[in-house]
Amino acid sequence: MNKTPASNLTPTAVPHGDDSDNRGSWFDSLGRDPLHPVLPRPGCGYSVLAWANRFLHLYIDQLARQKRAGDVTALIQVLEVFALLDHQSDERSRRRETQAYEALADHYDHLRSEGVDESLLEAFQLLLLLMISIDQLRKQSTRTGFMVSYASVEESIDAQLRHA
Repeated sequence: MNKTPASNLTPTAVPHGDDSDNRGSWFDSLGRDPLHPVLPRPGCGYSVLAWANRFLHLYIDQLARQKRAGDVTALIQVLEVFALLDHQSDERSRRRETQAYEALADHYDHLRSEGVDESLLEAFQLLLLLMISIDQLRKQSTRTGFMVSYASVEESIDAQLRHA
């Protein structure tokens, strides 16, 4: 599943300070321009999964307006992974998660080759890191028998971002 090394995916723009005076502004700003997203930060009041879901919906809407059906279809797979996160995984669902990751990685590589704005690349790096976290938790779940939950994904991604 690791097409792009995880060490290259940690977004550099995730500030590590608390800016609680401005809790909703980053989330609200997503709707203004999904091609120049503002990444979530500690203390912003929203989870990385909530941010990822909202960002991806807005970004996919933008792609749909540009009539890029192939990209829309590919990235919808990632939203489906998020929606089914707390369901028991099986071979078929794991294959779908792998396909979603690959579609996301391909889109990231395409964006990088186009030279898009750094904030958009960092948003996709965060999405890739999120998918890697889900994959790692699924593998751990297979060994331990514990189900993957939204909370476990948030804990995992938060830990990775704190150590970035």
